[in-house]
Amino acid sequence: MSSGQGVCLRSSAVSKRPEWGRGGWTEARRTVPVVEHARDPLRDQETDLAVRLAIDRAIARASNGHAEAIPAAAVFRVDVARQHGAVRVCPVSEVDIATIEQLRARIDEAMAAGARRVILDLRQTTFFDSAGLHAAMEADRWAARTGTEFAIIAGPPAVQRTFELAGLSERLPFVDMPPG
Repeated sequence: MSSGQGVCLRSSAVSKRPEWGRGGWTEARRTVPVVEHARDPLRDQETDLAVRLAIDRAIARASNGHAEAIPAAAVFRVDVARQHGAVRVCPVSEVDIATIEQLRARIDEAMAAGARRVILDLRQTTFFDSAGLHAAMEADRWAARTGTEFAIIAGPPAVQRTFELAGLSERLPFVDMPPG
């Protein structure tokens, strides 16, 4: 890692069995991202928030202490399905600051195409942060201005908890199944 310039992610070595080793979790046939601590060149201290969040997230994924529970790095994608005048936008994997532009682009394309309904389907979303909340609120406001119907299909409990904590569960148009 270069001299204290931010956080560096690298892959750990592959081992034959799950174990906590130098730098993080390793497991058979998979590599797991490991965070190397960055140093602040002025204060010679670890950068705190970003590094701690990355570490906490990696540890949380190792449920019950088994490395098998750590999924291989899932590739983010946004599936788009068109049916009966509606466009369903389905983010797969984690929606965060690194992936939000891909999701916004697909939502914008659906709305610009003149769909009568735009549905944000979160059933395959594994993580949803404030960037995703902001995008959902933008889509809802845009739909209200243009007369387009906008709905959100609820995601897994961890994703829904994000909406609840932000106080948006009651404000945004959640549905159990796609309308129509």
